[in-house]
Amino acid sequence: MDGAGFTTGANMRQTWHTRARTIPTGRRRAAGPRRIHLAVAVGLALVLGACDAQQGTEAVLTSPRPIAADRDHRPQPAPKQRWGTAAGLDPVVDGPRNTYKPPSLRSRYPVLKTPAAPAN
Repeated sequence: MDGAGFTTGANMRQTWHTRARTIPTGRRRAAGPRRIHLAVAVGLALVLGACDAQQGTEAVLTSPRPIAADRDHRPQPAPKQRWGTAAGLDPVVDGPRNTYKPPSLRSRYPVLKTPAAPAN
C-alpha cells in the first residue's frame, strides 16, 4: 500500500475504509451522534405532544360544553310546499325588465394610443 491509500500489486481496488482513513475530505461521520440527536428530537416531540394532549383533556373536563337540551330552542314548522305542474304557465313574468348595462372595463380603462415615431 502506498502513501495515498491505494493498494499495489494484483489487487488495485481501494476500499471505502482505506480512502476514508487516508483522505481527510472523504471521511465519513460517525452515525452515533446523528442517531442520538434524532432520538432526542423525537422523544422531545412525543413528550410535548403528550403534555398538550393532557392539558386539552383537562380543559374539556373542567369546562364542558353546555348540553343542547338546556337551551331554549324550539323547532319551527317546515314551510308549506306547493306541489303541482308548471304546464300552461308563461315562463316570462310581466313587469319591468332589467336592462341595465354596467360600464365595461374598456370604458373605464381606455386603450392608450401608441406614441408616433419621431420624424427623421
